This record gives sequence, C-alpha cells and structure tokens, in this order.
Amino acid sequence: MTLTRQLWIFIAVLITLTFVSGFLVSSYSARNYYVEQLTVKNIDNAAGLALALSQMDKDPVTVELMISAQFDTGHYQRIRLEGPDGQTLHLRERPDLVPEAPTWFARLMAFDIPPGVAQVQDGWNQYGTLSIESESAYALGALWRVSYRLFVWYITIALVCGLIGSMVLRRISGPLQAVVEQAEAIGERRFITSKEPRTMEFRRVVRAMNTLTNRVRTMLDDEARRLDEIRRQSQLDPATGVANREQFLRLLEARLNLNDSSVRDGVLLIRVTGLAALNAKLGRAETDEWILALLARIQTRLEGRADCYSQCTLGRLNGSDFVILLQDTEFLADLAEEVWSAASELVQEKHLEQQYPLAEVGSACQPGEERSQLLSRLDDLLAGAEEASSQRLVLYESRPRPPLFPDADSWRHALEAALADNGISHACYPVITTRGELFHEEAMLRLRLGNEAVPAGAVIGWARRLKLLPQIDLQMLESVLQVLSEQPARRIAVNLSIDSLGNVASHLAIIERIKRYGGTVTQRLSLELNEQIAVQYAGPLASFSAAVKSHGVSVGLQSAGRNIAAVAGLEKLGLDYMKVDAALIQQQDGDIQSLLRGLCKLGHSLGLTMIAEGVLEKTDQSALAEMGFDGYTGPGV
Repeated sequence: MTLTRQLWIFIAVLITLTFVSGFLVSSYSARNYYVEQLTVKNIDNAAGLALALSQMDKDPVTVELMISAQFDTGHYQRIRLEGPDGQTLHLRERPDLVPEAPTWFARLMAFDIPPGVAQVQDGWNQYGTLSIESESAYALGALWRVSYRLFVWYITIALVCGLIGSMVLRRISGPLQAVVEQAEAIGERRFITSKEPRTMEFRRVVRAMNTLTNRVRTMLDDEARRLDEIRRQSQLDPATGVANREQFLRLLEARLNLNDSSVRDGVLLIRVTGLAALNAKLGRAETDEWILALLARIQTRLEGRADCYSQCTLGRLNGSDFVILLQDTEFLADLAEEVWSAASELVQEKHLEQQYPLAEVGSACQPGEERSQLLSRLDDLLAGAEEASSQRLVLYESRPRPPLFPDADSWRHALEAALADNGISHACYPVITTRGELFHEEAMLRLRLGNEAVPAGAVIGWARRLKLLPQIDLQMLESVLQVLSEQPARRIAVNLSIDSLGNVASHLAIIERIKRYGGTVTQRLSLELNEQIAVQYAGPLASFSAAVKSHGVSVGLQSAGRNIAAVAGLEKLGLDYMKVDAALIQQQDGDIQSLLRGLCKLGHSLGLTMIAEGVLEKTDQSALAEMGFDGYTGPGV
C-alpha cells in the first residue's frame, strides 16, 4: 500500500473519530439544551395561562376562547384542560408535523419533554388542571441543521487536510522514490549515485548507498587501470598505440579458428619500404610522427567506411610492417583502395612521390587455413609489390565460393524478400558452466535466401552496408522469443549489432517487442552486445539495459577484454555476465594470464558471470576455472 493511500486512510479514520465524538457531544448537548428550554417554556406558559383562567369568569365559551387564543399565538402541540374528575373540559392540539430531520436522526435524537402542568382555581375551589406541550419538531429541525453543517465542515476539513497532506507527502517522499530507484539499480548491479535529500532519515540511507557505490567505483577504477596497464604492456605497440605483433596474431588466430566457411574476413599489410630513406630525409623523430599520422589517417578513413565491416584492428608486426584485420567484410578491395588513398595523400604532402616508400597487399582469409599459410601468402604478395615500379597495391581475394548475388541491388532485393517472408531463423550452441550445467544457448543467425539457409557471416557485410541489420536483429529476436514461449525449459541469448543500439527506432522496437511477451518468457532471454558497443554507446546502453532488465531480461558483453577500461561507467550498465574474447582465451602466454585473472576479478566484483569464448578442444578448461571463469563456449564445448 502506498504512503499516500495510507495517509488518506489515516485522515479518514481520524476525521471519522473526531466527527463521531464531536457529533455526539455537541448534538446531545444541544438536544439537552432544547429539552431544558422547552420544558421551562411549558411550565411558564402553563402557569401564566392557568393564572389568567383563574382570574376570569368560568364561562365555557370564554374559557374556550382564552385557550384558543393562547394556542394560536405559540408553537404548541397540545393544550388540555381537565376537570377535577379527570374529564377533558377543553382540548386544542395540532397534528404531528413532519420534521426536517431524517427518520433515523429523529429516532436517535427523540425529545422527551414533560408537559407544563398548572391548577386553575375558581375562587377557593379547584376548577381544573391545565397541561401544555410545546411543538418540538422545530427544535429537532434546528438540531439537524446544526449537525449537518458540522458534518459538511468535517468533510471539507478532511478533504483539505488530505490534499495538503498529499502534497506535503509527495514533496517529502520525492527523495524516497530516488532512494528506491537507487536501491533497485544496485540490486540490478547498476551502481549509481543519488543526490542526498534534506530529510534526515532518507539522507542517511542515500549516503550509505552512495558510499557503497563510490567504493565499488573506486575499486573498479583501480582494477580497470591495472588491467589497462597490463593490456598496454602485453597487447599494444608502445610507439604507435596499435596492437603489437603478439596481440594481432592472437586475434588473427582466433578468427581463423572459427573454421566457418561463411566468415568473410580480410587482412591488409602495409610496408614502409623506404623507412631508411624517410629517416634520412625527415629525421627519426619526424619519421615517427609521420608514421603516427599515417596510422591516424588510415584509422579515420576506415571509420568513415564502418558500414563495410564489423570490426577493424590495426597492428604493427615490426618496425616497417603494419597490418589491418577487417572482420565480416565483403568489400576488401574497396577498403584497400581507401587505405592506399589515405597513405598516398600523406606521401604527397611530404613530397615523397619519387621514393614510393609504401607498399600495400591484402588477402581474404581462407576458412580453416593456418595462420602461417596466410602470412606466407601476404609475404609473397609483398615481395612482388616492392619490386613493382608503379602498382604497389596488390590483392589476393580468392574466395572458396562465388558471391551469392552480383551487386548491391540484388542483395537488397534478396534480403528484403527474406525479411518480408520471415526468413529469419537461428541455430543454437551451448554455453556450459564449470559444473557442467547449461548456462544458456547462443542463437546464431540463419537467413533463408531462396531455398538455402545462409549463416550470418555470408550476409552480415551486405546487411550492414544496406542498413538492414536493425530489421534482421528484430526478426531474430522475434524468432527466439517464439521458441522460448513454446519451450519453457530453454534459455537463449541473442546478439544485437551496434546498428540496433545506435538506431533509436530499432532500440525502442526491441523494447516494445520484449514488452509484448513479458512474463516467464523474457526472464529466459539474454541480450548480448559487443564490447565495442559499450565503448561507443555507454550512455544509451545503460538506459537500454535498465529498460530490458525491468522485464527480467539478462544483459551481457561478448568479445570483451580488448579494451574494457575504455567502457565508461561499467558499474552502471547493469550487466549480468561477460564473455571474454577468444583471442585472449586461446593464447594464454605472457601477461595474458594476469589480464584474464584481472578481468575475472573485475567481473566478480560486479557480480558478473565470467565466460570464456572460443574454447577449443586443446584448451585447458581447468586452468580457466582456476583463473576465475564460471563457464565456457566455443568449438571445444
């Protein structure tokens, strides 16, 4: 029961008790007063009339006229004159008046007024006995009017007090709502702070929760800084800030280990072939600045084509070789041209056109091939590019199968037709806890194009470029929700793209679709988002997480660990679990184990379930459990 309702009930009870007690006291006091006054009136009037009758002739007509005159000039119910023998000599009475008061009130306040009695003398003899009864209906009506006005005033006072009390209570309890919201947020692992209210009791509660939040935030900040330092030392090139050789090879190995023929990844390799000439012409310091400018320009140019890939990683293999891993792309040639154009512009700005200090090669990744085989192919391409006098951009883009559709219009038509025909389905893969129990299943997209169910990797690039990913995500979510509604024992996780969270309409459509199902269905649904989304859209992700968690949905990060320190307000996101990137899980050398332990410590401090991605058959699962992981997923599970 709300405080406002309790307040109204309290006021109603209080006013009722006050009214009943006040009514009884005032009404019965007034009633007794009226009875007393009417009794005195009866006695006085009887005595006065009896005296007048005693002094006059006892002619029956005269006596009758005298009694009638007295009766007509006052409010009397009855005037009776009886002889000594008890016989009625004269009688005047009025019919009972209908009182203004209700029957129940008249019965409750019935007047018991004794008549006024006096003796009428005829000389020394008794002529008769005179009795007078006054009309009491007027007094009862007056008493009813007073009681009714009292009741109206009490009701008015109750309403005014209730309204004033509600406003005051709303003002006082306003901070209480903030306290409740903060407590609920902490219960959902969203550690937020609130402004301390002026009410002392509320202030103490809010201060305690703010202290808890600040302690958690301080602990997370310290742990995040430590992890970021380990990450920088173990994963980044100190001179340029891009991925170092070990980290890049880990990422590349993890992508090749997917062994999925639908995956469309590509690698670009850039060599500063004239590095010695650059050092001689520009000096070492300016050459380093030029390389930083080169990487920054390439990064900027690729960010402008973010619709052509899902993730882009720049790395440095050695002093003069820089490499780019482009995930889920069908447009390797276009992106290679963008990179070459950006690099050529910088060459021209430094007037290095004659030296051609750069060479660029690229190759699509062949599903299931060895890393050494891919790098060897890139080296062979690079050797040919360095020997060329003009064309120093060489690509190897052989695919194991031809593209499904020849151009953008064909892809758009096919994808829109699949969406219109509800051609979205999914395949599920297990996530197992360290105790061998099923944590949930991961739903992987399957899109029916024609008569063939195509996996996500084959269509994700074109869907992103054609801006159809939000629609695909929504239909994928609908497909999973239908399965959950039909099979109450299953728990399934759905991956959402950055396009869905960044699109307000899609964002709201997902929440609305979840509301439509609700109940036990959404309590078995998990939504996963890439760590990159948390880095770029921390604010929208926090509000989205709060909205879906109110319906029982679990929220998690996947492919996490590469840049967890860059997630602003990690403690406010309300996450339930975190899946650590396969590149870190599959290559646990050097400082990576310390990084994994730190990630598990960070996650557990937030109450998260920590899951290792990309676990292979050769992966030591017991070592992962010892580091702090709570579950596994991947080809080896």
